[in-house]
Amino acid sequence: MESIDSPMEIIDIPVVENINNDHEIHDHDNNNNNINNNNNNNNNNGDNDIEMTSINFGDHNQTVVGMKVIAKNFSYDCSKKRILNDLNFYLEPGKMVLLLGSPGCGKTTLMKALAHTMGKKDKLVGQLHFNGKPADSRTHHRDVSYVTQEDLHVACFTVRQTLKFSADLQMKEGSTEQQKNERVDQILETLGLKEHQNTIVGNEFIRGISGGQKKRVSIGIEMVKDAKLYLLDEPTTGLDSTTSLSILKQLKETVVTRKSSCLISLLQPGIEITNLFDYLMVMSNGEIAFFGPMENAIPHFESLGFKLPSHHNPAEFFQEIVDEPWLYFPGEGEPPLRGTVEFVDAYKQSKVYTDCIDFINDTSRDAGFIFTDSVGLPEYTTSTWYQTLRCTSRAMKMEFMGTQWIKMRVLKNIVVGLMLGTLYYKLDTNQTDGRNRQGLMFYNLMFIFFSGFGAISTLFEQRDIFYQQRAVKAVSSVSPTSVIAATVSPIVLMPFILFAGFVVKKPVIPNWWVWAYWISPSKYGLEGLLINEQAGVPYHCTDEEKMPPPFVKNFAAPYPAGFQGQQICPYTNGDQFLDELHYYTEYRWKWYNLLICVGFVLVFSVLNYMFLHFVRFEHIKKNSDSERRTLKANQVRQLRSTGSQIKLPRLRNSMSRINIHLSDEDKPSGCYMEWRNLSYEVDIKRRRKSSRLRLLNGINGYVKPGMLLALMGPSGAGKSTLLDVLADRKTGGHIEGTIKINGDYRNKYFTRTSAYVEQADILLPQQTVREHIEFSALNRLPESMSFDEKQRFVDKILDTLNLRKIQDKQVGSGETSITPSQRKKVNIGIELASDPQLLFLDEPTSGLDSSAALKVMSYIKRIANSGRSIICTVHQPSTSIFKQFDHLLLLKKGGEMIYFGPMGKGSQLVLDYYSQRGQICDPLANPADFILDIANGVDPNFDPVDAFKQSQENEVMIQELDSGITPEGIKPPEFSGDYSSSVGVQFRLLMKRCFQNQIRELANMRARFFRSVLLAVVLGTTFLRIGHQQVDIFNRKSILFFCAVYGGMAAMSMIPVIKVERGFFYREQAAKVYRVWIYVFSFIVTDLPFLAASVIVFSVITYFLTHLFATPGRFFYFTLVLIFTYINYSMIGVALASVLPNEEMAYSAVGVTLAISSLFAGFMIPGPSIPKGWKWFFDINLLKYATQVLNINEFKDQRFRCTNYEGAIPIPIQNNGTTHIKYFCPFTTGEQVLESYGIEVDHLYSYFAVVVSFGLILSILTYLSFRFVRYQNK
Repeated sequence: MESIDSPMEIIDIPVVENINNDHEIHDHDNNNNNINNNNNNNNNNGDNDIEMTSINFGDHNQTVVGMKVIAKNFSYDCSKKRILNDLNFYLEPGKMVLLLGSPGCGKTTLMKALAHTMGKKDKLVGQLHFNGKPADSRTHHRDVSYVTQEDLHVACFTVRQTLKFSADLQMKEGSTEQQKNERVDQILETLGLKEHQNTIVGNEFIRGISGGQKKRVSIGIEMVKDAKLYLLDEPTTGLDSTTSLSILKQLKETVVTRKSSCLISLLQPGIEITNLFDYLMVMSNGEIAFFGPMENAIPHFESLGFKLPSHHNPAEFFQEIVDEPWLYFPGEGEPPLRGTVEFVDAYKQSKVYTDCIDFINDTSRDAGFIFTDSVGLPEYTTSTWYQTLRCTSRAMKMEFMGTQWIKMRVLKNIVVGLMLGTLYYKLDTNQTDGRNRQGLMFYNLMFIFFSGFGAISTLFEQRDIFYQQRAVKAVSSVSPTSVIAATVSPIVLMPFILFAGFVVKKPVIPNWWVWAYWISPSKYGLEGLLINEQAGVPYHCTDEEKMPPPFVKNFAAPYPAGFQGQQICPYTNGDQFLDELHYYTEYRWKWYNLLICVGFVLVFSVLNYMFLHFVRFEHIKKNSDSERRTLKANQVRQLRSTGSQIKLPRLRNSMSRINIHLSDEDKPSGCYMEWRNLSYEVDIKRRRKSSRLRLLNGINGYVKPGMLLALMGPSGAGKSTLLDVLADRKTGGHIEGTIKINGDYRNKYFTRTSAYVEQADILLPQQTVREHIEFSALNRLPESMSFDEKQRFVDKILDTLNLRKIQDKQVGSGETSITPSQRKKVNIGIELASDPQLLFLDEPTSGLDSSAALKVMSYIKRIANSGRSIICTVHQPSTSIFKQFDHLLLLKKGGEMIYFGPMGKGSQLVLDYYSQRGQICDPLANPADFILDIANGVDPNFDPVDAFKQSQENEVMIQELDSGITPEGIKPPEFSGDYSSSVGVQFRLLMKRCFQNQIRELANMRARFFRSVLLAVVLGTTFLRIGHQQVDIFNRKSILFFCAVYGGMAAMSMIPVIKVERGFFYREQAAKVYRVWIYVFSFIVTDLPFLAASVIVFSVITYFLTHLFATPGRFFYFTLVLIFTYINYSMIGVALASVLPNEEMAYSAVGVTLAISSLFAGFMIPGPSIPKGWKWFFDINLLKYATQVLNINEFKDQRFRCTNYEGAIPIPIQNNGTTHIKYFCPFTTGEQVLESYGIEVDHLYSYFAVVVSFGLILSILTYLSFRFVRYQNK
C-alpha cells in the first residue's frame, strides 16, 4: 500500500491575488479539467489503498468494512424547532467528508445526531441509518469517536494519564496493559505529545499544556478506540497548519486502513488539508447546499454563475459562497443566487444531487461488503466492576494530585482539631462540661456542614467532563449554575442542622415539621455521637452549679416560703442529658444510628446518580456551533444575502473602505515602537534544581504608524510571549533588551497610549455592546474631550466595526450570546475606545470561520490605515487574511527570529526572500502555511535562523534601528497621572455598571430572595409564636443564632460572582481603566440595596412568625444588625474569593471561617466557659458581637415563667421528717439569661458600633486583596 505520508497531490486550482481587490476572475475551464483528473486519480488511488479483508461467505468473496451511514429526507427537531431540514447524504467506509458552513448552520447538531447524543425531547424525522438500520441507543457509542469543540479534561491529570484512562475504558475488553500502553504511546507520537506526556493538562488557574495541545489530547482520547465512524467538530482550532495537516493525514490513514467512515467540520482549512477529503458537504441554515465528490464542487458552483478567484483557497470559496455570493460573482448587478433557499434549490436540481439520491437508493452496492458494528454486544466495553475500579482510582489520583486543595484540607482539619482540642481541653463530668459536650458534638456536624460547600465548585468543574464521558458511555446535580447552587444550597442543608434535635428539641417541633426531624441525617449522627459520649456516664456538680444558687432571695428561708438552704445537682447521669434531647439512652442505638447514617450515604449517592443521569444543564453552559451562535446572527447574515434593500455596490464598498479614520477631527499619529536584543526567561525547577528557560532569544524589530505587523510562528515559538513582553503585560519572568516608544524608553504611562486585545473575549454578559465600548471610552479618553465628543467617538467605533445594529443587545452567554465574531469585534472596540496610538492583538481570528475572520481582519486593517500602529499575533491565517498585513516578524520554536521585514503585495517580498534561498512556495499553496512549514523545519538542510542573520533584510533592519525609526520632533506624550478620567467620572461609571449588572441578573436575584423567604418560613414556622417558658429561652437564642449564621450564606453566594468578575477586572486593571478602590467600593455598595432587601424580607417573616420582642424599635434594631452582619459576611466572601486561586479553596475557606466564627459566637460554648488562651479569639470574632447585640435586644426587659412547673427544677426539702418538693424556676428575667452567658446589657449600642467597624476593616481587606493579589500569571 502506498504510504499516506508521501507528498500529497495538489489540486490544480487557480488562485486570485486578493479577494478584496475587485475579485479578478479568470477563465480557467481547462484548469477545472485538471481538478477533475487530479481528484479522480486521488480517489482511484484511495480505493486501491484500502487494504480490504476478503473472506469466503457462501459462494462469494465479501469484504469486511466499517460503518456506512445513509441519511434520507432526514430532519432534526429540537424543542419543537426544526434545526436540520431534509438532509440527504451518505458516509462511505474508507472515505473522508469535509463539512463546511457558517456559524449556526447546524454542523454541531448534525454531529450530535450522528453520534446519537441528542436530548430526550429532540425528535428525528426521516431516515438516518447506520449499516442499514437505525442507531442502537445501547451500543452505538461503541462504534463512534466524537471529538467535540470543547476541550474538557481533568486539569490535574497529565497528558498520558488522560489518554490512559480513555484506553482503560474504551479499548476492547481483554486488552492487556502492554497493548493499552502501546496504543497510548502510538497516539502520543502521532499527535506530537510525546515530550509533554508527563505535563499536566491544566486550566485557567493551573499552568499546563497549551490550548493547541489540549485540542490534540481531545483528539487522542477518541482515537484510542477502534471506531467505525469518526466525527470531529472543528478539531484543528488552535493548531498550526503543519500540525493540523500531520494529524489529519494520520487520521486519513486510520480511516482508510480500518475502513471507517469520517465526517470532519473545519473552520479555515488550507489547500493541502482540503485535498485529503473525498467528499464535501456545505451547510447553510440547517440545510445542505452541496454534497458530493470534492472534484465536483467547483464545477457545480461555477455552473451557477460564480467563479473561484485565482490564488484563493477553495475551502474559503465553499464556505462563503452561500452567505456572501457577491464576493464570487464576476458580473455587475445582483448575483444569480442569494441565500440558503435559492442555493439549496439549485443544488437539488443539479446532477450532483441526482447522483447522491441514486447512491442512497442503490442497495446493490452493498452486496460485496460485510458491514460490522456493535449491535448485539454488551452496552459497555468493560464491566461495571472494572469501570468502578478505574473511576475510583482516578478519583483517588485527583485527590492526591490536587496538592493545594489537599494541603488546605489537611491544614483546615489540623487547625480546627487543635482549636477544639484546646478549647474543650479535658472536659470534666460537671454540669457545664456536660452541656459543652453536647455543643462540641453539635459543632462537629456544623463543621462538616460548612466544609461541604467546597463540593459545589468541584461538582461544577467536573460535571461537563462527566457529561462528555457519559455521552460516549465510558462510565456507567441539580442546580444549573454554581451561582444558583451557592445561593440555594443553604435551603437544603440548613434544615438538616435545624432539625438535628439540638437546636430544636423534638417536643418543640410542630407537627408539620416533625417529618423533617425523622429524615434529617444530622439527627442520627448527633444522637449516635452523644450516646457514645454520654450514655451511662456519671455527672456531678460543682458548688456553683447546684440548684438553687445561694444568691436567691428565699434560699435560706424556711419552707414553705423558702428552700431552707437545700440544693441538688440537676443531672447526675449522662442519660438525663440524652432524655432532655429526647434521644435514646440504650447503648445499642449508637450502632443503629451508624447503620442509618450509612443508609443515608447510599440514598444520597443514588440521588446524586439520578440527578446526574436524568438532569442535564448543557443549555446553560457555553454551547458550540449552532447552539452557541444565535438565530438572530443567521437572520442578519441572511438579510445581507437576500435583502433587496442592501445593494451590492454598497456591500463591496463596505469591504474595501479601509481608509476611514475614527476621528475626522484629530487623526491619530500613531506610535513608533522599537525593540533591540529582546530576550525573555522564566524560572523552572527540574529535579529540585532551579534554572531558567529561555522563551525569546535576541528579538529585534519595530512598528510605525499605519503599519500592521504580524507576529507568526508555530505553537511554542513564543508569539504570545513576545506580544506580552512588548505590551508590558508580563507578570513574571526576566526580560532583557531595550524597548523604546517614540525614541524614549517605555515608561509607566505606556498604557495611556497603548491597548491590548486579549485572545480570550472576556466580556460582562449583562452589559450591552454599546455599554462595553462606552464605558471604556468615557473612562480612558482624555478629560479635555467633552461628553458629546466621546459619544460621537463611540458611534464611529460602532460604525467602523459594523456593530451599530446590535449596539443595544446584551453580550450574554450560552444561547443568548452574540456570535463569536461579534464578541471579537466588541473586544477590539473596547480597546479602540481608548484612542490608542499602539494596538496589540493576540490571535484576533482564533475560533472564527474564514468569513468572520476575514471581516475582523478587514476592520483591523482599516484601523491601521487610520494611522495607528498595530502588532498582531495570528494563527494559521488564510491567504486573504495573510495579505492584509504589511510587515512580518516570523519566529521558530525556541523563540528565535527567522524573518523581519515588509511582506510586499501578495506576500511577494517574503516569498522572494525564501525562494532566493531555495525554498520555493507552490503557486497554489497558502503563503502563510508555507512560511510556517519553514518555521517548523520541514527542510532539515535549511537553517532559517542563520540565513536571516546573514541576510540583507536583517542588515536593513539593524541599520534602521541604529539610525532611529522615530522622526525628529516626535516625542512620547506626557501625562500627569496613571488614569485618564477623574475619580468622580470613574465612580459614576462604575456605580452605574455594577448596578446594571445586579438588576440584569434576574435568576441570581430570584434565587437570593427565594432563599430568604424559604429559610424564613422554615425558621418561623418551626418556632411559631414562641412563649415565655423556660424552654423558650433556648429557642429564642437558637433563632437569633441561626439568623446571624444565615449571614454567612451571603458570603457563599458571592464566590461564583467574583469568579466571573475577576477576569474582567484583571483585564481592566492591566489597562489602568480605573482605580481599584473605586471598583471595590462600587461593587460592594451596589450590592447593598439587594442584600438589604433580602434581609428585610427574611427578618419580617422570621420576626413576626416567631413572636420575638414585639415592639417597632426592637424589630428595626434587629433588622439593622442583621443587615450589617450580612454585609460583613458578604465582604468576607468577596475578599476570600479574590485572594484565593480557585472556587474550591474559596468555598472551603469561607466554610472554615463561618464554622470557627460560629464556634466562638457564645452559643455552643458560652463566653464564661472559653479558656483564657482563647479569649482573644472570642473578642475578635465578628459573630460574637452580632449575636450578643441580638441577644441584648431580645432579652432585655423580657420576663419568663414556669407555668405549671414547666421547666422548673424540683428541690426536695426535709421538714419535720417529711420530704417536700419545692420548685425552683431558673430564669425569670431576660437579664438573668444574659448574665448566665456572660453578656453585659450595657453593650447594646457599643457592640453594634463594633459590628459596623468590622465592615470598614473588611472593606479595607477586600481592597487590598483586589489591589495586590493576582492569579493571572503571564
